[in-house]
Amino acid sequence: MEQYYVFTAVAAGILVYIGEFIKQRMLIGVISEALGRSQDQNAAPATQAAPSVPPALPAAPAPAPAPVAPAPAPAASVPAAPVQPHPPAPLPAGPAPLNTDHIDLADLKNEYLQDWQALVIMPEHAATVEADARKVVEHKDAYQAVEAATGVPWWVVGIIDMMEGGGGADTNPCNGQTLKRRTTNVPEGRPPAPLEPPFTFQQAAVDAMTYMGFDKIKTWTIDVVSWVFEKQNGFGYRRYHHMRSPYLYGFSNLEQPGRYVTDHNFDPAAPNRQAGALAILKAITALDPSIKF
Repeated sequence: MEQYYVFTAVAAGILVYIGEFIKQRMLIGVISEALGRSQDQNAAPATQAAPSVPPALPAAPAPAPAPVAPAPAPAASVPAAPVQPHPPAPLPAGPAPLNTDHIDLADLKNEYLQDWQALVIMPEHAATVEADARKVVEHKDAYQAVEAATGVPWWVVGIIDMMEGGGGADTNPCNGQTLKRRTTNVPEGRPPAPLEPPFTFQQAAVDAMTYMGFDKIKTWTIDVVSWVFEKQNGFGYRRYHHMRSPYLYGFSNLEQPGRYVTDHNFDPAAPNRQAGALAILKAITALDPSIKF
C-alpha cells in the first residue's frame, strides 16, 4: 500500500512537470510570433489581403546598398569674375593738397576738381569779378567765331582774352599785345607768316589756341579747363613757389600772396590785382546756366 502512494506521487509530479513544459513551449511560440509580426511592421506596412486572396508571399530581401561613387577630382580653378569698382568717393571739402611735382593733367585732376568745389569768390571782389564775367558774355559772338574754327569753348577763349588783354576782343590773346604787329613778348612772333599784320582778333585767337594745342582737346570738363588756364600762364607758381596760381584763383578764397610782376620775375610781396580765370568762370556760370560742370 505504501508503494502505491509513492508511485502516485511520482506520477503526479511528472504530470505537473510535463504541463509546465508544454506551457513554456506555447509561451515561447507566442513570443516568437509576436516578434516576427513586429519585425514585419517595422520593415514595411503590409496591405491587408481580402479573405479570398491567398496570403502574400514573404517580402523580398532589401536590395544591397548601391556602391558609392568616388568623389570627383577637384575642377581646375576658374578665375573669379572681376569685382566691379565702387563709384568714386565724393571729394572732401576744402582745397586739395597742392601737387608741386607734376604738371600732367592726370596727376592734377583730383586737385582741380576739389579746388573747383571749394572755390568761393571773396565778397569784397564780387562786383569786379561779375563785371569781368559780363564783359566776356558781351563779346560772345567774337569768341564763338573762334570756337567754330578751333573747337575751344567760347567762354574759354573769352576768359583767356580777359586775363591776357583785359577782354573786349581787341588784343592778341596769346599775351595781350596789340594786333597791329607780331608779338614781341613770350610767345614771340605770333601770329607767324603767311599771316600779316594788322591781324583780326579771330586770326590772332585761332593762332593762339592752336599754338597752345587747345584745339586738340575734345572734352572740356572743369579739370581740363583748369589745366588749360594754368598752362596758358605757365606752371611756375606751382613748380617753383609751391603755391596756387593767382591766374586761376585770384579774388577767391584760394588765392595766396605773391605773383609774377613780369615774365620770370616773382615778387612774394606783390598783391594780386586781377580776378582769376576760375573765379571769372564761376561768375559766368551764374550768368549763363547752359555752362555746367
